[in-house]
Amino acid sequence: MIDLDHFKLVNDTYGHLDGNEALKFFARSLYNFVKKNFAAETWLFRFGGEEFCLLIKNYSAERCFEKMDEFQEALHQRPFLTKSGQTLILSFSAGLASTKDSEQDILLMIRNADAALYIAKKSGKGRIVCPDCHF
Repeated sequence: MIDLDHFKLVNDTYGHLDGNEALKFFARSLYNFVKKNFAAETWLFRFGGEEFCLLIKNYSAERCFEKMDEFQEALHQRPFLTKSGQTLILSFSAGLASTKDSEQDILLMIRNADAALYIAKKSGKGRIVCPDCHF
């Protein structure tokens, strides 16, 4: 689960039109990063508001964590420009969860990822939390 940080502030500061463009910029950036960097079956969904759900088949939680960390860095390197020329560095928080076997229900995995996302947001945003990772 992925959530764009401080999105309400973007809307409140720059307006909903720039907020919408920032959201599209983020979504395109995420889509392009996933397409280029994951050599696995992937599904990317907008989960409402500024949240996204990324499902990756047959990929370790640790490797997903590393890739999402790379995406966070890539996002910082390529700022979003508002219509008025203001530079915005977007960031996100993410919660990762994995399943070890086919018996685990996908809804449970999404709930676990959402719980990890909540921890990431509460611990300062711009973070990736992965309780299943073993570093």
